[in-house]
Amino acid sequence: MKRLLRWILPAISLLAAIVVILPFVLSGDVYKEQITQAAQRATGRVLAIDGDLSVSFWPTLGVVANKVRFANAAGSTTPDMVTMDQLVVGAELFPLFSGVLNVTEIKLVKPVINLEVDQQGRANWQFSPQAATSAAGKPAPATAEGNFSFRHVEVSGATVTFSNAQTGASQRVDAVNATIKMPGLDEPMSVAGDLTWNNEGLHVVADVANPRAMARGSKSGLTAVLEGGLVNASFKGDVTAGQPVGAIDIKAVSARKLATWLGLATSPGAGFGAMTLSGEVATSANKIALKGANFSVDAVNGSGEIEVS
Repeated sequence: MKRLLRWILPAISLLAAIVVILPFVLSGDVYKEQITQAAQRATGRVLAIDGDLSVSFWPTLGVVANKVRFANAAGSTTPDMVTMDQLVVGAELFPLFSGVLNVTEIKLVKPVINLEVDQQGRANWQFSPQAATSAAGKPAPATAEGNFSFRHVEVSGATVTFSNAQTGASQRVDAVNATIKMPGLDEPMSVAGDLTWNNEGLHVVADVANPRAMARGSKSGLTAVLEGGLVNASFKGDVTAGQPVGAIDIKAVSARKLATWLGLATSPGAGFGAMTLSGEVATSANKIALKGANFSVDAVNGSGEIEVS
């Protein structure tokens, strides 16, 4: 036991010393430049840190940036695509001492994320990264979305807005708390979290087979599960340019309440209570079709094909 303590006590002392000394020996300005330059290279846009940037040891080892802004695409209705109270970038310990930031995790605290599609159908989440320099000193071609990964991203207290100038559609989602894992743009991405939409709390779990393809509007596999007090739903299939094709399963405590929540007009009266709906869905710009549908509302059951224009 004494021999074990000889090893444990010095280790604890060293750890305590690192905790005390680390914020003083490492300059935040070194990492501020690395973070902003990396964002510029990956997206072609400016990431501004208006507040302080410091090195932290607890609860996350890395750097903490306050009052962060990420520029929007040219011609967007808002100057910033993302603003947040705090950005925490977790990093490996020993590279920090040489001024190198090897990211292990990212935390976004109270971000406001503005997603837009303009009149020409261009989305503001499509980036134009700066070309890298090849070994021969010539610019190397860059992909439309860059090449980056997220081992672990945590979002807390987020607000997400969406507007489409072509269709006039707009949505707002509040109180988003989620974790995201994306090993690479061409590898599966997983998302799990909670949010509030139209005053209804929801838990969402989703897996995207190819994030790069989905960002480009190409086909990507998607599995999603939504759980709430009003409705539970699942989807498994593909998404192309925002249009899903695959199997859906929906269970609602009340068809009437579900319609009202979705903004659909219903006639007054009784009925339209518990509802189930399943089948193969296919959507286009102006139509939703459901093949092999099985549905029930109250005591009424049916099957067949459903099409809504």
